[in-house]
Amino acid sequence: MTGSAFLMRSPAHAVLTTRSHAIFAGGPGRPEQVPVADPAAWSLFLRRLAAPVMRNGMDCPAEFGPELAGRLLDGGHLLGGAAPEPLLARRHAAMCAAPAFHLDPPPRQAGHLIVGCTGSVIAGLMPQTLLSLVLSGFQERLDVILTETAQRFLARSLLESYGIRCWADGFERQDGIRVPHVNLAASADLICVLPATADALDRLARSACSDLLSLAVAASAAPVVICPAMNQAMWANPGIQRNVRRLREDGHFVMEPAVLFAAADFGAGARLGYGGHGTLWAGPGVLMQALSAVLDFARGETQGSDGQ
Repeated sequence: MTGSAFLMRSPAHAVLTTRSHAIFAGGPGRPEQVPVADPAAWSLFLRRLAAPVMRNGMDCPAEFGPELAGRLLDGGHLLGGAAPEPLLARRHAAMCAAPAFHLDPPPRQAGHLIVGCTGSVIAGLMPQTLLSLVLSGFQERLDVILTETAQRFLARSLLESYGIRCWADGFERQDGIRVPHVNLAASADLICVLPATADALDRLARSACSDLLSLAVAASAAPVVICPAMNQAMWANPGIQRNVRRLREDGHFVMEPAVLFAAADFGAGARLGYGGHGTLWAGPGVLMQALSAVLDFARGETQGSDGQ
């Protein structure tokens, strides 16, 4: 790691944490699965690495030794440099180049994917991502669940105009499906909550079953990827972090947030915050890579348990 006096997380890659691992996805290489004892410590570590941090004296998780640091640098998941300015320039370049569409799926794809959109302003940026999932053929079947507040930012009619099947109510019936939270949950291979608000994190952590999305998550045995999106003060809130820890402990996958322009302070030259969902600047292609990595990870866990 010669010349890496400063480290920064790559904005063009995604990181997921679950109860026992951190999973790094992005770039041409295979995802990196890192066994970890304390995923919350890794989450805090990644939050600090949203900006360049000096390696000397940096408070690191126990597993972050020279060998792992070298692998993460070689894979492009972390960026290293002798000074912070080149790293900030690379972050700026990645943000300027953020792709809206991606048409090539990764090797592992999903059968039935459910995407749950909750009431974050970032829900308004979801059409390109959802269209990329369809146009790339990442999944054989896609269902989108829109919470009541998500529909303030994302028009259901727009998605349905492109043939994307949408749901908003637990009592809704279409295409022969009479009890959506049961039928959708039973056939799902993967559920992705993107974007996930603080309120959604609370409902999912409590298994509230108070809306169609929380019902479907509670009723499904499929792996669940949760992509939080909120400002940095909310993401650091102890109650929200308590819910996130519970979600990880329950076996869900949390996509660690990235830097974000806050909607309340939006404009040219606005200061960057931290809390956007973890593929905001990487685009739909890295989202697909992250979802594919979760499918591989979940399949490996299942095979391991079957063999015991």
